[in-house]
Amino acid sequence: FADRLEECFRSKACDGFNIAMPFTSALDDFIDLVLPELRRRGLVQSGYSAATLRAHLGLAGEDRQ
Repeated sequence: FADRLEECFRSKACDGFNIAMPFTSALDDFIDLVLPELRRRGLVQSGYSAATLRAHLGLAGEDRQ
């Protein structure tokens, strides 16, 4: 599965993935098995440098009170 996702990404056939699992155990397997492999290959980031989506996108904003 990771090979196919990488192939799509590297060939520029996509720029991201929306993954939907039919049942919880499939999601658990994806998180435990596939996601670490995609991270190892540099296809998925492991964290964000900013605390909010707005900051991550470099958008100015006011703090909520």
